[in-house]
Amino acid sequence: MLYQYKIDRFLGIDQSCDENILHPSFSPDAVNMNTDDGNLSVAKGFVRHIIAQVPGEGDIHRLVIFKRKEGDIFLVFCSDAIYASTNGLWVKAYEFTPALEDYEFDTVEVSINNTDYLLIANGETQMLKYDGDSFYSFGSAENQSDIPVRYLALYKNRLFSAGNKDYPNRLYYSKLPGGNRSIEDWGYDEASPNVEGGHIEVGDFDSDPIIALTALSSQLLIFKKHSIYRLYGDKPSNFVLEQVEADSEYVSHTSIVHYSDVAYYFTNSGLNVFDGVNARLSSDAMKIKNIMNGANTRNTRGVRAKNKLYFTIKKGSNTELIEYDLNRRTYMRRNGFEVIDMVQKDNIVFFINSSRHICRLDYGNTYAGEPIVAYWRTPITDLGEKSTIKQFDELYLRGSGTSLSLTTYTGGFEREHIITNLNDEVAEVPLIDEGRTIGLKIANSEGSSFQIKGGMELHLKVRGRCK
Repeated sequence: MLYQYKIDRFLGIDQSCDENILHPSFSPDAVNMNTDDGNLSVAKGFVRHIIAQVPGEGDIHRLVIFKRKEGDIFLVFCSDAIYASTNGLWVKAYEFTPALEDYEFDTVEVSINNTDYLLIANGETQMLKYDGDSFYSFGSAENQSDIPVRYLALYKNRLFSAGNKDYPNRLYYSKLPGGNRSIEDWGYDEASPNVEGGHIEVGDFDSDPIIALTALSSQLLIFKKHSIYRLYGDKPSNFVLEQVEADSEYVSHTSIVHYSDVAYYFTNSGLNVFDGVNARLSSDAMKIKNIMNGANTRNTRGVRAKNKLYFTIKKGSNTELIEYDLNRRTYMRRNGFEVIDMVQKDNIVFFINSSRHICRLDYGNTYAGEPIVAYWRTPITDLGEKSTIKQFDELYLRGSGTSLSLTTYTGGFEREHIITNLNDEVAEVPLIDEGRTIGLKIANSEGSSFQIKGGMELHLKVRGRCK
């Protein structure tokens, strides 16, 4: 009996169920592939955006773009200094003396007295403000705002901050700007209590410190080590603080990204979402459960570009980049390169690695000259007929590219075929081997790029066992 195993389109990785019952459009294991249009192609690589390396020897911890009307400035935060680049040239813009110990930075862009600044917090020193030319100390003892904090957010026109190691549960808020007031004043105002600054204690236990802040349009989300709170209201007299989650996983403040007033963040269980009411594991999180097994998200970085979310995880000493398509609700895994930190501007993802280069993702067909290793594996399946023997006959596909590698799996045997010179005509690939289960692996060959268009058809001969 003839049987046609058809893949009508390619979607993404799905590890939420056994391969045997997985839809053919999904892969249980794929890397460095792109399926945005339903076709299957090798993902783009990256190029160096700034040719010159970041100078110095201190370890790199953060990458930030300070967006200014005069021109964007790339900033790299190291353990001992901050380096700045405009027009491809690097300068040491600020030096930490002594060098920092924890290297956990947070930043936010603000306007103070009609001047745009980048605020920089590290939890060890008084905050800095940077105008693109010089660094200044933020706040003062007189205004009760010289406190070393680590996490920052703007909400209802006020600056909120946390991460004071002496008061780990304390959430600070600035005065409401206006008149002679600015976000550099965190003091009380007996004459106008609705515009005054101050602080709130969030929870009671020092073992559950605040570890991240992020602002949505109607509320401030406060992540603690083991719980989640939110604050809403627009002045101290109507601030309401309530617990959202009493038992939550650790969330890195660098993993939180926004889309349509929804907060997404990564934990060791995978993608999480706060939809304005509830904090929960995404309904799609199980699609990458095997990838997340043993993953470390303690220092995860996240960005959004267009309709995609990108998160880094660590598997041992290696970086994995998880790509999630918000519209199609599909995942892809990217690897083979290192990411220390990443940012986005104009829907372009920039990242920095330990070679001290800033790179631009999804450009070119190599990793800055190094070959990309990419593959897509179809589910290993018995086609729902465990007793029958499936014999490979022929594979039909259409696409473009110089070459691709096709590996067939059946009867405990693997066989590789090299398909060359795809030219948008339907290619017929004769196959052999038989067994009760079948599977395919499509990979690039020696860093080649290819595209398979409109799915694939695998023809089989299926027969019962002779008795």
